[in-house]
Amino acid sequence: MITPGWGGNLSFGLGYNIEKWRIGTLATWTYEDPIIINSQSGNLERYGTLLASLSYLHNDDWSSTVSYSDQSLIGSPINTSLGRSVVFLLQRRWSR
Repeated sequence: MITPGWGGNLSFGLGYNIEKWRIGTLATWTYEDPIIINSQSGNLERYGTLLASLSYLHNDDWSSTVSYSDQSLIGSPINTSLGRSVVFLLQRRWSR
């Protein structure tokens, strides 16, 4: 028999526009209870993620964003692997 545990996220974010630029941050804390399988309990997981992003609106059709995410900067991680990532995004919009 498998019994899932509880889990949840708590996030806070801020963003600000300066003409064609947007800067934003997001902090997320994640908690997951252990899963119980055949009366054997796993381990709880806990970690925090910090994200920072910078976007630029080139014109009405094109925008670009660079984001950095890091799970080793905040919180007290328990029983989880941590990651860091950099994302580059180029977006084009079409009018209808």
